[in-house]
Amino acid sequence: MTLETAPRRRCWTCRDRKVRCDLTLPFCRTCARTGRKCQGYGLRLSWPAATDKRRSIVGSHLAKPTTLRRSVGPHHFINTSVWDVKFHDCVSNWDPSAGLWLLEWHQPAIPTSPKITGAATRGISQDLVTYFTHEVAVAHASTTISASWFSSVVLKLALIDDSPSSAAVLNSMLALSSLYYRGHDRNALQYKTKALSALRASLKIPFGMREAQQHIAAGMLLCSFEIFVHSDTSFQWPLYLYGAKRMLDTYYHGRAGDSDLDMLIVWTHYHDILGRLTARHWRDDEQKTRPNPYCGQSDHAPALALQDQVSTSPQQVLGITGCSLELLDLIAQIAQLTTSTHGIILDQIESKLIALRQENTIPGQIDQSKDTRNILKIAELYRLSALVYLERILRKRLTVSEQLQGWINDAFTILSQLEVCPRQFPLLILGCEAMTEDQRLEITRIFRNTSALPTQRSIDCNRHTVERFWVQRDLLTTEDPIDYSLLFDAVMRTGDVLPTIV
Repeated sequence: MTLETAPRRRCWTCRDRKVRCDLTLPFCRTCARTGRKCQGYGLRLSWPAATDKRRSIVGSHLAKPTTLRRSVGPHHFINTSVWDVKFHDCVSNWDPSAGLWLLEWHQPAIPTSPKITGAATRGISQDLVTYFTHEVAVAHASTTISASWFSSVVLKLALIDDSPSSAAVLNSMLALSSLYYRGHDRNALQYKTKALSALRASLKIPFGMREAQQHIAAGMLLCSFEIFVHSDTSFQWPLYLYGAKRMLDTYYHGRAGDSDLDMLIVWTHYHDILGRLTARHWRDDEQKTRPNPYCGQSDHAPALALQDQVSTSPQQVLGITGCSLELLDLIAQIAQLTTSTHGIILDQIESKLIALRQENTIPGQIDQSKDTRNILKIAELYRLSALVYLERILRKRLTVSEQLQGWINDAFTILSQLEVCPRQFPLLILGCEAMTEDQRLEITRIFRNTSALPTQRSIDCNRHTVERFWVQRDLLTTEDPIDYSLLFDAVMRTGDVLPTIV
């Protein structure tokens, strides 16, 4: 007695031939007698022929799309996992006075490999110097003029002599250039190791203002190196930044009056200001595994407005920052405020942001090129993002006012005119405001196009943050609104390392 039952239909070979099948298992004898391969009796996928009108998948009945109902019950789900739902329940029932137990919630790390930029497999230091001047500097400074300023200062500090401080700048520059050129390989790590050894050696000899500038430049180059390979396991970029900032505070006081020092001041403060902005939403020093480098360091906040330290016009958009120094100073003030700040101070900053106008990146020259227009659009995104942040986080707006909605609409109009946005602060703030499918598709498009740039660092961390925020917003109900700033803090704290939004 066999466990197999007789098939109810002919084998596929007999069905195709349209002949009688004897239904023998596992293969029919009809196929065996005629020398054909029996295709058996199991399931078989099939696709209609192009000439089969009756079964065509491109028939006229699909010409008009069908509207599908997406909501199920009171929640609207989009890329939602079990972790997201549990996290939503915790945020909804969180009592801020109960402590920092939310810090235990970390989004499971998504494994990422270092970005490989370029197919070159050979090259000497001169190649890396050339690549730094033409590619790396442009990626950091956005405009040709700022890139030339950036690269000339770094090269001058790297090649001025054979001292350990110069070697530190040179090897830091080569490490960053090799990282962009070949990827995160052994060569890049060797240059980084040499830079750190040179920095240690330089501390054993007499130290002056020039050596301080070289230490600042080397520290910021290493900071950029770590940002480019930023992942859920790297926590070094804030440490290099903090070291450069301390060196700047120790050896420099007042107005620079030196274009080389101007560049270093702007570069360092730009990273420091945006680092402070994200640090306030990340986690407190009670989380010992990944301490916040900004905790307890308020004494090193900028004491003098950035526009008062350098000789550049306050309204001029700089390629290094992506916005004007006047706007960056206002963002620095916002980063130091709290939700308990008096409303008059918030009103004053908001009035300045509304009235602020940013100029062409080329002083005294009207440039209507596409690149210049895009740079000015990104600078405007900075201004609008600062206004949205002030309203949402510091004023703790639970509802969207007409004025706030106008700023958001203006920002998304600009985003629709851009292909890429290398600046992450506007993408993070505006991405969290994307409520409609069209707005989220716009943000997703910008993230995708920007990450595809050959010299663009990984921005997956910020993209995942925005997507997690969307999920939590979709899980909320209109009957039970949640504090926006609380939700923003909770989502930002799910990362294991301090995010960077430069």
